[in-house]
Amino acid sequence: MKAKQKLKTLWLFLAVGIQVLCASAVSATPSVPIDMKVSGQVTDVGGNPLPGVSILVKDTKNGTITDDNGNYQITVADASAVLIFSFVGFTTQEIVVGNRTTIDLQLSEGKALEEVVVVGYGTQKKADLTGAVSSVTSKDITGIPATSIDQVLSGRSSGVQISNRSGDPAAPIEVRIRGVSTTGNNKPLWVIDGVAVELTSNATVNTASFSESNPLAGINPADIESINILKDASAAAIYGARAMNGVILVTTKRGKEGKTTAVYDGYYGVQKVASSRRLELLNVAQYVALQKELGRDYASFASKPAYDWQDAIFQTAQVQNHNISVSGGTKSFSFNVGGGYHGQGGVERGQDFARISLRANSDLKVGDYLKFGQSAIVSSTDRLVQSEGGNFAAFNSSLNAPYFNGIDAADPTGYTVSSNATRGDGAQGNNYLWATDSKYNETRVKNRKMLGSVYGELEPIAGLKLKTVMGADYNISDGFFFQEKTASNYGGGTRGSLLVQERPIELTTNWTNTLSYTKTLGKSEVLVMGGYEEVSFRYDKVRLQGRDLFNSAIRFASVASTVAGANEADHWALRSTFGRVNYAYDGKYLFQANIRRDQSSRFSPENRTGIFPSFSFGWRIAQEEFMKNTPFSDLKLRAGWGRTGNQEIPSKITQALFTSQVSSSTSYPLNSGTVYVPGTSFARLANPNIQWEASTQTDIGLDFGILDGAISGTIDVFNKESNNILLEVIPADPVQPASTTWSNVEDMTVTNRGLELELMYHFGKGKDFRFDIGGNMTFIDNVVKNSPYSLIP
Repeated sequence: MKAKQKLKTLWLFLAVGIQVLCASAVSATPSVPIDMKVSGQVTDVGGNPLPGVSILVKDTKNGTITDDNGNYQITVADASAVLIFSFVGFTTQEIVVGNRTTIDLQLSEGKALEEVVVVGYGTQKKADLTGAVSSVTSKDITGIPATSIDQVLSGRSSGVQISNRSGDPAAPIEVRIRGVSTTGNNKPLWVIDGVAVELTSNATVNTASFSESNPLAGINPADIESINILKDASAAAIYGARAMNGVILVTTKRGKEGKTTAVYDGYYGVQKVASSRRLELLNVAQYVALQKELGRDYASFASKPAYDWQDAIFQTAQVQNHNISVSGGTKSFSFNVGGGYHGQGGVERGQDFARISLRANSDLKVGDYLKFGQSAIVSSTDRLVQSEGGNFAAFNSSLNAPYFNGIDAADPTGYTVSSNATRGDGAQGNNYLWATDSKYNETRVKNRKMLGSVYGELEPIAGLKLKTVMGADYNISDGFFFQEKTASNYGGGTRGSLLVQERPIELTTNWTNTLSYTKTLGKSEVLVMGGYEEVSFRYDKVRLQGRDLFNSAIRFASVASTVAGANEADHWALRSTFGRVNYAYDGKYLFQANIRRDQSSRFSPENRTGIFPSFSFGWRIAQEEFMKNTPFSDLKLRAGWGRTGNQEIPSKITQALFTSQVSSSTSYPLNSGTVYVPGTSFARLANPNIQWEASTQTDIGLDFGILDGAISGTIDVFNKESNNILLEVIPADPVQPASTTWSNVEDMTVTNRGLELELMYHFGKGKDFRFDIGGNMTFIDNVVKNSPYSLIP
């Protein structure tokens, strides 16, 4: 139980920081001697002591926390001092000291509105949010057996749809926030500990399919402190050119002041395909009868025993997860380090996934004005998978196998198909298990990830903060596809051995600088923030392919009779300035404005700059006097408008491309067509007119809480329209040498209109028992208008 209480301390400090800034003046009381000591005990409504409660002297940096028995002691200057008692999940209270030297206090639960939520380049109290933001905290995902962080989000937020491209562990994911907004890349922007992560670094190891892994699988879900989803443009516009499809902010666990503690959690289990999910196929008699109706004679197979390929391909797989973390700290230094292992087999043979991860976060305070810190994640993943699609997916192909075709029991390897007799069409069956054994057919993707950042923060005067953050995401992937020379007729008869090796390397770096100032003037509270950011992305991939290996035991593409190689690269950069203004009056009337100016190297100089503004308003109706005797503990109306962008086009696509290849399609003949002139010709014409794809979104929302937060919910209505659509099309110009070209489609729009509903019930009995139950629904109408194309790929 101590570990759980300590886990909340990170949020405790953040909440205190916001509340100090929001403090208003209090009237003075008669003075008492300077350096007066005040002590007491803090408990919940049941009388149970609360360790880790923060006590802060208002308008100062003087503070302490309660010990394991809920006791505290603090020194104040005089009787006018105000003590702020705060603890995550409980109502924050302010107490004037007066002439008392002992102050005991009970904190009531249920004030989630005091919790601090991570937003773009900062934090806000949940009560002050004016945009559509969904939050998931570590307590919401503790104990959930998930391979990657995207899985813990499934079903937890309205408007967010998450699906795997296949069912094997660490399969590629598709995340959609409020529907499909563009014809191209619909992925949201992921920001992990302040570092934007590009979800592109994976090896494509088979030209017939895409066998990449989920890039987020390198992040251990046990390391997550919170996940915040910026769904509407008023919240996401601060990320400008990359925020058209929403933004997901991930924060990992950090240390806190207190005793050093070590926590282990883990689980072991098995998984298999439920009998209700297995497909019901024709038996031998039914198959023979069907073939007879088609004019084929399969009567000789009627007496053959049935062989169920689903039994052969499906398996019971093991899954295990182990994590250990150590955290602690003092007033000047805190740390949180952890490591984990996750291993999961697939329910289909030939599938497996393993991850080893390490994390280290720390914060150092130097005096009262300077703070430093770092975050680091290192992980290694190994995924064995059957290639997705084509003739190499064992289960998909085996669905067409008649039950009388089985593996020859006389073959000890089990990799030849028993003929049983000649089929009516003169052919034999295929052996689908051939694709599931790495001895004959192996597809593997390994990835090493290093994600980290360092920051420095200076606060020369109260409320003024200058912060700089430098971060990087470095990925090396190794893709490996091997196919043994075999006489099996799976996939078309005897074939030679094939080996494909790929190594993509990806590096994303960002440097972010922000200056913020917070000031409270009477009932008004103002926050002004400005920033400058540079982002650079570099991608390099080398591919080597060998056919007819001399020795299949030595699996290197260079050890083959035929060897081919290729490479590719990509590089783009983004330079941005941005700003935000927050204003709150009397804690009831809220306003926020964001603006971002992006310059992307993906566009020509004349179209490189994009401006992305947003505005939002909030009215905390529950704080009005006429709501005092109602059951509503929270009732807030929100309205917002914003504009976001999309820069997802290939780098340098606006520039001309040349080729020196000598061929009939790139050169001119000297004579009747047998000799071509060497030289340089266009492979693609320049297209400097391509512009940003833009999306404008309006959102109206209502947040409510009933019975002191026991019942809470959210209703959002939104309208999102994307225009200036970027699309790869067949060029209308017959002179264009490229088969396709990128263009903004004039007048074409993609519109998403929708309704989101969330409802949650919280029940807690003291500090030892609690349960939550809830659900959400989303309705989206997706419409494409004025498209000149009948089919959009």
